[in-house]
Amino acid sequence: MIGRFPDACRPRACAQIRSILTYDGSHIEYTWKWNSSANDHPEIRFCVEPMGDGLCADGLVGGKLRATDEILMQLAKRLPSTDLEWYHHFRDSFGLGHWADGPLHEDAVTKVYFTPPATLDDMPSFNMLADVVRPICDKDTAALDECMEYISRDPVGATLRPHVLA
Repeated sequence: MIGRFPDACRPRACAQIRSILTYDGSHIEYTWKWNSSANDHPEIRFCVEPMGDGLCADGLVGGKLRATDEILMQLAKRLPSTDLEWYHHFRDSFGLGHWADGPLHEDAVTKVYFTPPATLDDMPSFNMLADVVRPICDKDTAALDECMEYISRDPVGATLRPHVLA
């Protein structure tokens, strides 16, 4: 689901399809956060960008979306406490649709990055992100409203062009 493994015999080998996830183009990112206290365990994070059977550059994102769905469904089977409600909300709100095709640490967190598709009316993508986030805020939109105010009216904020939702 994440593409062919690079040829280890070649120096500086990299995957056939470069990922936008990491600086070196690899499809797996491994990071950690050190202990917050002496009794804490470090937080270890793996981030994977599935390649599926299509390239975003070719406009064939279906393979990536199917592969992402498959990875998340497998994760949910192995870690039943995985909450995919927001993943489904954002996937469906962006019109990405549904694709038919040993226990882990109980405190694992799932994070998915969404980049909204381009629009014909050239709507700034952060407005699209805000429109999709607003329904899950219930009536407490103070933080979202403050963020929108900053991006639309602050001299520095107005120069920002957020384009990814995590």
